[in-house]
Amino acid sequence: MWPKLFLTGLLLFGAGTSIHAERTDYGTIRVDTTPTQNERELIERADLIVLGWTDSAHQRYPTGLRVPSGSLFNFVQTIHVKQAMKGKPTHLLHLLTTGIEPLPDADDPLNLRYPGPLAEGDYVCFLRRVAGTTLYTIVGVWQGVYPIHQGRTVAIEGAGYPSFDKLSPQKMANKLKQLMKPR
Repeated sequence: MWPKLFLTGLLLFGAGTSIHAERTDYGTIRVDTTPTQNERELIERADLIVLGWTDSAHQRYPTGLRVPSGSLFNFVQTIHVKQAMKGKPTHLLHLLTTGIEPLPDADDPLNLRYPGPLAEGDYVCFLRRVAGTTLYTIVGVWQGVYPIHQGRTVAIEGAGYPSFDKLSPQKMANKLKQLMKPR
C-alpha cells in the first residue's frame, strides 16, 4: 500500500511540476542587453561558454512591446553543444533572444539590441541562464557571439572583442583559460 501511495504522490508531484514549467510565458521574459566592459567581464558574467551549432528552427513568443520599426518577439532555438569552454552544459541548450518583426533595415541600430534568432551555423557563445527556466541568453548580446567561419572565430564588427577574432576553437579555449586564471 505505501509503495503505491508513494508512487502516486511522486507521479502527481512530477506532473504538477512539469505542467508548471510548461506554463512559463516566454514572451514576458526580458533579455538582459547590458554590454560588458571587457573580455574578463564577459567571461565572468557567463555561466557557460560553448562551441555549438544552432539550428534554424525556432519558436516565437510575442512580448507585447513595440519599437518604432515593429513589434518585439522572444525567440527560442536550440544550440547543439560540441565543446564546453566554461561550465558543464547539457548536449542541447535552449537559447532565448529578442528580435523585431517585421525585420528592420540592416543598418537600423535596434538590430544591435534586438538581434532575433541566430542563423543556422557554428558559434562560440557566452551564455547566462535565465533564472527559473531552462533557457539561456547571450551575454552582452553581440559581444557574446562569435560565429565560426572557415574554422575561425569572427568578432562581429563594432560589438565583438578583437582579441577573440580569427581564433580556432582550440585557440579560443586556450585564450579563455588564460583569462579565467586569477590575477
